[in-house]
Amino acid sequence: MAADTAPTTITVPVFVRRALAKYKTPGKTYGDVILELIEEYPTEEFLQEMDRRYRQEPRVSLSELRTRRAY
Repeated sequence: MAADTAPTTITVPVFVRRALAKYKTPGKTYGDVILELIEEYPTEEFLQEMDRRYRQEPRVSLSELRTRRAY
């Protein structure tokens, strides 16, 4: 088994395990549940990149975008 896929143990308070259990369905592991939650929550790196783009990239008006659309 590859090192990055080897099982591990993460200690969490009981209330966290109960909360995770609400997301768990038959056939899913707790690892699956955690990965799904992680995928839905943007990383700090992603948020910083979006902030950089907002501050540095030129703005385009909605009317200009409409004229650029090709149908």
